[in-house]
Amino acid sequence: MNYLAQSLEQNAELYGIEPRFFEYQNGQQTKSFSWKQIRDKTLRIAAKLQTEKPGSIIIAALNNRVEMFCSILGGILADQWILPLPSELPEAKLKSIIKDLPVKQAIAEQSVVDCLKSQIPDSWNPDSITSTLDQKIAYQIKEIEKGSLLLQSSGTTGAPKIARRNIDALIADGNNCVNAVGIKSTDRMISVLPLYHSYGIDHVILAVTFSGCSLEIHDRFIPSVVRKALEEDRINIMPAVPLMVDALSRGFTPTLETQNLRQIYTAGSPLPKSVAQVFKQNYGIGISQIYGASEFGSVTFNDSNKNPYDPESVGLPMNGVQVKVLDRDNPDFNNPLPIGAKGQVAISAPSMMIEYIDNPTKPNEDNFILTGDLGYLDSLGRLYITGRVKLLIDVAGLKVNPLEVEAVLTSHPAVKDAIVIPIHYSKTASRLKAIIVPKEDNIVNKGDLQKFAGEHLIHYKVPRVFEICKTVPRSPTGKILRQELISSQLKK
Repeated sequence: MNYLAQSLEQNAELYGIEPRFFEYQNGQQTKSFSWKQIRDKTLRIAAKLQTEKPGSIIIAALNNRVEMFCSILGGILADQWILPLPSELPEAKLKSIIKDLPVKQAIAEQSVVDCLKSQIPDSWNPDSITSTLDQKIAYQIKEIEKGSLLLQSSGTTGAPKIARRNIDALIADGNNCVNAVGIKSTDRMISVLPLYHSYGIDHVILAVTFSGCSLEIHDRFIPSVVRKALEEDRINIMPAVPLMVDALSRGFTPTLETQNLRQIYTAGSPLPKSVAQVFKQNYGIGISQIYGASEFGSVTFNDSNKNPYDPESVGLPMNGVQVKVLDRDNPDFNNPLPIGAKGQVAISAPSMMIEYIDNPTKPNEDNFILTGDLGYLDSLGRLYITGRVKLLIDVAGLKVNPLEVEAVLTSHPAVKDAIVIPIHYSKTASRLKAIIVPKEDNIVNKGDLQKFAGEHLIHYKVPRVFEICKTVPRSPTGKILRQELISSQLKK
C-alpha cells in the first residue's frame, strides 16, 4: 500500500467514526466528518478519476471545504496530475488557464462546472458522488504511487508557470511540515488558508493527513470567529499569514482557554517585528515562520519555541533541504557567497518540483533552483529574506505578478499604459494601485476599469486604487522606471 493511502487507512482505523473534521461556512459550523468518511470520500473521487489514462490533467476548483481536501488527495491517489484552482476565478481567466492544457476532467463547484462544460464536457461536482465504493477498485487505488500535483507559480514575467511535484516530493514536504512544526495526532488545527495554494496544501492537506490531527477548516478569515475558536475549540496549531496575526491581536484579551495554542506560524509575506511583539504580549507565545514556494513547498521553519529565536529570520532548513546564497547578478551554483553576504537565494529540497509543464525550465543538475528572493545566512545557518529580485507583490500573503495585471489592463481599448505597484495601508497589508495612461482622446472611467479587471482576474489581483496620468517615467531606452513610481508613492 502506498504511503498516502496508508496514512488515510491508518487514520480511519485509529479514529473510526469519531468527528475529526469540522467545516465552517460564513463563520458557522455546517458539517463534521470522521477520518473514515474522509478516506471513503477520497477513494470514491479517486475511483472516478482512475477511468482516465494515468498522468491526465485534472482540475479541482472548489471552495475551501472538505471536498477540495479529498479531491486533491483523490487525484494523486488515482495517478493523475491534479491542478487546484480558486473556484471564484473569473470565467475569462479560468478559460485562459486551461486553453492550452489537455484537461480531461474538472471537479468543481456547480457554477464552475456550468462554465466549463463546453471546454471540458466531463466536469462534475463531487457532491453528486453518493454510491458505495467497490472494494476491489479501492484496493487497486491504494497500490498506486505515481500521482502529481500541479501548482501555479507566479514567475517573474508573463503568465504564471505551472510546476509539477510528484508523489515523492509531496510525501517529503508533508512529513517535513509535520516534523518541523511538531504536529501531533492529538492536536486540533484551525485553517483559513486557501486549499488551492501551496501553503494550504503543505500544511493543511498533507500535514493533517500524515499526522492524523483534527482539522477545523473555514471558508474565510473572520477575526471574531477565529478568536472564538481559539478560546472554545482548544486549537493547538494555526498556519496563518501576517495580516491574520495582526487582526487577531486587535481589541482582544486572551483567556486561559486560548493557552492551548502551541504553534502559530506565518508565511507568504514578511512578519513585521512589531506585530510579532504585540501578539506575544497578548497571547504569551511567539510567531514562528515558514519559507517556501510552489516549486518546492515548505523548506525552512523558524520555531518561536526554541532558542535562539529571531523573529526576523525565516529559520533553519528542514530535513534534506539545502540553502545557498549566490551572487545577485551572476548566480553560480558552484560558488555560494560566504556567511552574512547578501545575494539571491537558491534552494534544493526533496520536495522539489520535477518540471514546469508549460516551460522548459528545470532545476539545475545539482537540483537547485533560484527563488528570485534576496537574503543571507547567519552563522547558525538561519535564512533571512531581505528583498526580491522578482516583481511580485504580496497581497494578504498571496503573490501577484504586476505584469499579469498590467497585461489585462492594457488590453482595454482605452488604455495605452498600465503600471501596477503596491500601496501599504498597514504594517502587514498591501493593496494594488494601477497607474493608467489613456490612449489619445480617450476618457478612462476608473469604475469601468476596475470592473473590466474583475472580469479577467481573481479578486485579490484587481487594483483597489486607480490613478490617471498623462505619462509615466521611462529610461532613455523606453523602460518604465517602476521603482521610481514606487518610491514616489511612499512619499505621499
